[in-house]
Amino acid sequence: MTATTHLAHRLAGAVAHLGGPLVVVDVGAQALAHEHHVYEPLRRLGVKLRVIGFEPLADRAADRRTLDGDESLIIEAFIGDGGSHRFSPPRAALRRPCSGLTVTFAALSQA
Repeated sequence: MTATTHLAHRLAGAVAHLGGPLVVVDVGAQALAHEHHVYEPLRRLGVKLRVIGFEPLADRAADRRTLDGDESLIIEAFIGDGGSHRFSPPRAALRRPCSGLTVTFAALSQA
């Protein structure tokens, strides 16, 4: 059992006591083509989800809306400090994280 699957099982048990969907706030909510949907382990366990996602890139927000349907509310906006800032979209695909930096975070070091 992977760390993600184990965490999903524990969370599914806790959510069962809530009596409603698990509400997730997803900052940077775009779906990444090179990986399974991040909430898939929870969905496989039957956990009801309500995702509120923030994705500033219009095309990525639209892709996510198509993927999730009514399960998610995807908002084309940033989460920030209220100040004025410049946004520069990434020019290249994300690179794998440096294992030396992520080793203290179990789920990240296994990514």
